[in-house]
Amino acid sequence: MAFRALQTVALLFNLGWFGSGYWFFSLITEKAAYSLRRDIPRGDRRLQLVVPTMKFLGGFNLAFCLLSAIKLLRHLHTFLSRRKTKLENRIALDQPSDGKSDLDTFIASAVAHATQFLFNVPHIGGIKTGAPWDVLKGQMFFIFTMDFLGAVLNSAAGLAVISSKP
Repeated sequence: MAFRALQTVALLFNLGWFGSGYWFFSLITEKAAYSLRRDIPRGDRRLQLVVPTMKFLGGFNLAFCLLSAIKLLRHLHTFLSRRKTKLENRIALDQPSDGKSDLDTFIASAVAHATQFLFNVPHIGGIKTGAPWDVLKGQMFFIFTMDFLGAVLNSAAGLAVISSKP
């Protein structure tokens, strides 16, 4: 079933991407703030104003990471049919994934990635044009590109759920 493989790839992508977002925005916040705004010197008060907002973004990334991890465990459980552990009993991994919750997960993840991509489109001109950063350079280009890929991948996985319905 190719659609299951596509869904698993999307969940693995989400797990890695949102986990990295949590780490970047919540655990190395000051370094992350500086790396996104290299035009502002380290220690500048303007960067310190950004730090609480970045931690907030990290929390959202953690939530999507955990959702993807739980869904991925359910998908893998279906393939491996291994014995239940206490953790599996607590989060009901032995329950088969239903198409509706799978579709909900992929739609929510596609929207998360797509909004991060689309909201950065106006910043393509960079700092020279008044944007807070340039999305076509450095880490922001990587983030911009990966969010585009995440939106496409999760949309495709959602379409695979829809097309697999009898």
